[in-house]
Amino acid sequence: MPDSPSAHDSPLLRRLPGLSRPRLPLAGPPTAVEPLPRLGAALGLADLWVKRDDLAGAPYGGNKVRKLEFLLADAKRRGAATLLAVGATGSNFVAATACYAGRLGLDTVALLADQPNAAYVRRNLLLGARWGARQVRCRGKAELLARRAWLAATLPRCYSMPLGGSSPVGTLGYADAALELAEQIAAGLLPMPAAVFVATGSMGTQAGLLLGFALAGLDVPVVGVPVMTRALPWRQAIARLHDATARLLVHEGALSEVPRRGRVHVALGHAGAGYARFTPEGRDLVRAAADLEGLCLDGTYTAKAVAGMAATARDLGLAGRPVLFWLTLNGRDLAAELQECSPAAVPAAFAAYFDGAPQPYDPG
Repeated sequence: MPDSPSAHDSPLLRRLPGLSRPRLPLAGPPTAVEPLPRLGAALGLADLWVKRDDLAGAPYGGNKVRKLEFLLADAKRRGAATLLAVGATGSNFVAATACYAGRLGLDTVALLADQPNAAYVRRNLLLGARWGARQVRCRGKAELLARRAWLAATLPRCYSMPLGGSSPVGTLGYADAALELAEQIAAGLLPMPAAVFVATGSMGTQAGLLLGFALAGLDVPVVGVPVMTRALPWRQAIARLHDATARLLVHEGALSEVPRRGRVHVALGHAGAGYARFTPEGRDLVRAAADLEGLCLDGTYTAKAVAGMAATARDLGLAGRPVLFWLTLNGRDLAAELQECSPAAVPAAFAAYFDGAPQPYDPG
């Protein structure tokens, strides 16, 4: 796998030639932008578009891959041998980390906190084992944090991965993505969006898009739809991550000053009962996206984001203007990988996730 920034074109590295930070070209060529006329009509949005980051990277796609381009390059630069990744048991970021780390000759230790069971939780456990992650069950946040601190201090040549990939280094991946979209707009591949909507969890995708649009000189609102009910100061946290990422660029000499940040928009009230919990509206949206446009949504992230997009765009008077949905879910077909998986390869501590049928709120 190539490991030089020039091995695949990067809008961020071209925009900021003084940035010497390494990047691994994992996401591949620019992901497509496509109109969604049928889904748009169903949602009351006359000019709906999608950015297909579900097909970024292979064999595992989605928004995590762009963050890993900079995180894994940083780990290699620092001489890491083992990545320490944390998340919920079904974490997409942990699965993606194991996938791409193994291809770079890096080990992954995965600390996984208990969460409600679902088909995708089983799938990601199987894939993590298939891709060589050493999976450790943690029965709560306190245990996960304690194990993480101990392993970070004791594992030789260990690199701690941020939750969801959302550190300033990982967030550079979505500053790069925003500049990629700016080039697609300039090339006439889509109209200038009146707003961009994205699922918000660990917040790196939204913060990176904000920074990238600022670097491109585009005044495009980025509206995040939180996927959990946890009472967080969402706007302040997203702004802090944006500013920390910009300061990293200033510190490394790529920028002379922190660019003016666009307003942070958050659409609350669409998380249902919480993280990994389907809403009734989400179920309908998953079916509608598949039937009308052949798109795969999930109940944890993207169906909630589409629901938030539809309601917020109408409230803001954007129903007749171009609106872009940034699809962050993995859309790669993993059937061949899963054929090589067996629950026997997953540590016995996770056996309960394979007992009986998973709960019905996420069809996986």
